[in-house]
Order: sequence, then structure tokens, then C-alpha cells
Amino acid sequence: MKMKQKGIILIALLVLCFPLWAGGQRSSEPAVAGQQIRTGMSAPEPLTLPITKDPITLSYFASFSSRSAASIKSNSEMLSFQELERRTGIKIDFREAPENQGTEQFNLMLASNDLTDLIWHSWPNFPGGPSRAIEDNVIMELRNLIYGYAPNFVQLMEEFPEIRRDASTDEGWFYAMMFLKTAKEDRAVGQFHIRQDWLDKLGLKRPTTMDEWYTVLKAFKERDPNGNGKADEIPFISITQGGIHGVERFSYAWGIPTNFYIDNGTMKYGPAQADYKTFLLTMAKWYKEGLIDPDFLVADRRMHDSLITSGVAGAYYGLLNGFMGTYISVMSRIDPQFDLRGTLIPRAPDGKMYDFYVDDVAIVQNSGIAISTKNKYPVESMKWLDYWYHEDGRVLMNLGIEGITYNIIDGKYVYTDEILNNPNGLPLAEAIGKYTPVSGSRIFQDTRYFSQMTAHPNQREAVTLLTQATVERAMRPLTPTSDESSRLARIVNEMDTYRQERFAKFVMGQEDIESNWNTYINTLNSMGLNEALQIYQRALERYYKR
Repeated sequence: MKMKQKGIILIALLVLCFPLWAGGQRSSEPAVAGQQIRTGMSAPEPLTLPITKDPITLSYFASFSSRSAASIKSNSEMLSFQELERRTGIKIDFREAPENQGTEQFNLMLASNDLTDLIWHSWPNFPGGPSRAIEDNVIMELRNLIYGYAPNFVQLMEEFPEIRRDASTDEGWFYAMMFLKTAKEDRAVGQFHIRQDWLDKLGLKRPTTMDEWYTVLKAFKERDPNGNGKADEIPFISITQGGIHGVERFSYAWGIPTNFYIDNGTMKYGPAQADYKTFLLTMAKWYKEGLIDPDFLVADRRMHDSLITSGVAGAYYGLLNGFMGTYISVMSRIDPQFDLRGTLIPRAPDGKMYDFYVDDVAIVQNSGIAISTKNKYPVESMKWLDYWYHEDGRVLMNLGIEGITYNIIDGKYVYTDEILNNPNGLPLAEAIGKYTPVSGSRIFQDTRYFSQMTAHPNQREAVTLLTQATVERAMRPLTPTSDESSRLARIVNEMDTYRQERFAKFVMGQEDIESNWNTYINTLNSMGLNEALQIYQRALERYYKR
């Protein structure tokens, strides 16, 4: 009897240990030239610098921000990366892609199987999902590396339990060290912005509903708010951000996005809802009346900027820093009356303000740095990545070097005039972009960075307004299985292409919405909408069980 009990206990212990053992095997498949990976440890090994006494080089596929490109040619010229090498003993050999070509360059690298040691990518968008990237031996599964050598990341997971859930797959696999924004205010970035000075001149208030938006945009069109005696105002301008036109963000006013969302635990598709038809009818009316830029479908950032700086644009949807911050900085030297403000998201029929902009939703953002299976130094790589989450690493990679980019005044980190009043006239984001990776290729955003990047009173007010919205309906980082992901990719890509085509034709009046609505819905269904919803629903239920 005792022998039988001992056998049962032994089997139970083996079952309990199996997930950790499996993770260790998956993580250590490639040859390891650096330190031996530890498994089953109760606490991560403390991080000490330098990470290695014998210098090593790691290749790193990274995005190169346009903000940095204003003053340097490569991340290798960036002072923070140079200092990071000095502190850690690890040299980085960058393989870079312009930030708008990251996916294309990543796919080329993947096709050639010429993988770098470290890879920055939007891993939830990997074909087949991040689990497929692990199963196909592209990247390592990181559980043992994290729990063995990433004390700072582990501490963050203890402080914010949602990190563990949102940075792992349904299997419990960690696939990358993900970009984190732990402060809610730091995640308030996507918003409608409007010319307050135009509103004041016309005696109008900032709009909070779609009816109020119509009244305001109509006044911008007809009452010469820029005061030049010409009917040259374009009430609302728009460019594509994250694959979505700024004008499409008005769908939020009906509590729906232009893709999938969650409604009380049920997956739904915004463009198939009855309210989406009402949204289309509204946008078509606005477009016909000249309230929307007639060139919005082809407009790029350069065109967007020129409409702002020439004083003809009244409102748009954009980022709090890269758009509002830049425009306030530039226009302060051109037009002292220029006053750009954020607005509340228009209220939906149920009275709530819904936000679906991906960066606004959760601590764990959509991108991160993975360790490829080609990497011969996974332990050193994990320690290097974990330093980004360390207090000193956060300061270095967000704020730069004391005395050069910031000073500590009364216990507060304050940017120097090199950043705040750049001698070359660079806007704040581009000035700090010379020294730190302010966008793309980073894995932690320090609130001391963001608070200074949004230091203008109008920006701080905008943050306050945006954080009043709820993200309860926004998508979460679901991880469909490999087979599900492959099927989803085929369905969703076809559906999204069709949706964008119909959106353009409906809004521009090339197709009548009322008479073509049923055909539109039937076509979405024929493309596999219901199957996609079922797949996402299963993934959502697994997500809730993590």
C-alpha cells in the first residue's frame, strides 16, 4: 500500500514538473555557446553588470524610427545604445528597417532564414500566431529564461498580474519580451484633435456627440474660421494609421470599431453591425457636403502636415505626441493664435465613450523583442533584455544620459535645453529621438518620459479627456492555435480588403449604401465571417482561463 502511494506521488510530481521541463527543452534546442540555461529555479538570478566579462556581439533586427532619422542614420549612433553596450559588455550589430517597412523586411528575413539573434516584431501578427513561430523553430520559448534570468520582468509580473496573462499564449508560452506601458495615462495616445481657436472665433464648444461634430464641421466649412476671406477650410482631414483611416474612428461613436471586438464576452465584427450602416450613412453625408478631405483615401503624413501648417485643417484623429505635440511645437513659431485641443470620444447611444485604439487598451503592447533559435547566447540575451525593465535601464532607454539629455532637479527628471529647446529647432520627439529609441524597437515606456513628451497643458488636458473612455469592448491579445490562425488569416485578410473597398465606395457615393447593404453583409458571410467569429470566440474563452 505504501509503495502504491509513493508511486502515485511520484507520478503527480512528474506531471506537475512537466510544463517547466517542456519549456526548458523548447528553449534550449539550439546550441548554447553562452551560459547554461537554468531550469526549475525558485527565483531569477540577480542581474549584475557587466552581463559578460568577455564581450560578445548580438545581431538585432530592429525598427529605425523616423523621429531618430531626423538627426542620425542608425540606432548604432544612438547614445543610449552606445551606453548600454558599455554597461552590459554586449555589442549590438543592428539590422534595421524603416518603421513603415518593418513587416516587409521581417518577412524577407524569415523567407531567407537569415535570422538575427534578437528580433523586434509585432508577434501576435505572425502568420499562425506566436505559437507557430515557436513551433516552427523561429524563436525560443522563454519561460525558463525569464524565470531564471529576468528578475526585473518577473517583478513587474508580480506587480501587474495582467502582464503574465497578456504576454503569453494559451499554452503558457512566453514568446517575446513585450513592450510595456504600465501607467494608464501613458496609454492615452489616440484621439480626435480640433482647432480650439476656430471654435472660439465662431462661438462654438468642443463637440461631444456626432450631432455636435456635424454642427462644428459645418461651421468650419462655411464661416471662414481661418479669416483669410477664402472658402479654403477643410473641416476634417484624415490619413491611415494602423491600417485604419482617421475618419473611420468616428465608428467609435456607435460603440463599434472597424474590426473585431468584445461585447459582454461575445465576439462581434463591427462592420457587420446595423450601427455600422448608420456610421457609413453619416460619413457619406459629411463627405458629400465637403466636411471631409476629398483626398483622405490617398493622403499621407506629408500632406497631413501641410494642411495643418498652412492653416486650412480644422480637425483630425492622431497621436497625442507625434501629432499634437509636433504641431503645437511647429505652429508656435508660425501662428501664435494656433490652439489645438483634444476632445472626448463621441458618446455612443448607450451613453458610454468607447476607445478601441490598440495602444490605449492594455499594459502589454503589440510588439516585442524575441530571441531567435539562431542565438548562441540566450542567457546573456535575456539578461540584456531584462535590463530594459531595470530602473537604470528604464532611465537610460527613455530619458538618456544625465547631464546631456536630462538633469535631476528636486528629485525630478527634467530634460535639458538640448531636448526642450533644441538648438537645431527639432520638435521634442525628434530631439530625444537622437539619443533614445522613442518609438519602435523598445520594450518599456517610462512614465517620466511620457509626462515630459506630453508636458504642454493642452496635451495633459487631452490625456485627462481620453482616459475617461472605456476600453471594455476592445480586443485582447488572443492567441488562436496555429491551425486557427492560418484559417483566420485567409478569412480576415479577404474580409478586410473587401470592407475597405466598400467603405471607400460607400462614403464617396460611388455605391448606394441602402440598396447595397444586404449584398455587403451577405458577401462578408460568404467569406467566412461566422467561422472567424467562432474561432475568435474559442480563443477568447481560452484567454479568460489563462
